Amino acid sequence: SDQPPEEKLLRAIFGEKAARNLLKVIEDPKSSSMQCGLAVWGLGFIGAEAHLALREAAESGSPQIKAAAIAALGEQIQFLEDNYAKELLLEALDDRVDEVRSEATSLLWRLHQTSWAKPYLLKTINDPNIEIRKKAILSLIKSNKYKLKEVLEDRLLIEEDRDVIKILNVAINYFDSE
Repeated sequence: SDQPPEEKLLRAIFGEKAARNLLKVIEDPKSSSMQCGLAVWGLGFIGAEAHLALREAAESGSPQIKAAAIAALGEQIQFLEDNYAKELLLEALDDRVDEVRSEATSLLWRLHQTSWAKPYLLKTINDPNIEIRKKAILSLIKSNKYKLKEVLEDRLLIEEDRDVIKILNVAINYFDSE
């Protein structure tokens, strides 16, 4: 082809094939947690250069693969405005596996697209998983984009976990101080 050698090298290192190899590392039971962590990091770095592999992985039956792919969809959603990737992210918020929902919640906050993310972040403060609820509440505080005090106060009335209650109180106090 007429691509410069540098571009060929970058595509070989960071393209679809590289993403598929990183996904194999994550899926391999012989991989250490450090190797899997580095593979997940690498997928995030590759981002949109491997959009097909990430889309396929986001629909995987393997929770680890699916979570890693969801975490890496940010560039596709934010910069390429990939609506299919956005759909995969929103579906992941309802996944049966906590790890997948957790990654989806984290990605929602990192996207900096609060206009459409707000209702989904609000939904995750009612997730059955305590850690996901904490992450959602902290994400809403960090976004500092909307007044959510009433929603957080409503959640405080039904929350049973002491750690989540503490985070809710911090969030409510934060919005009081604005």
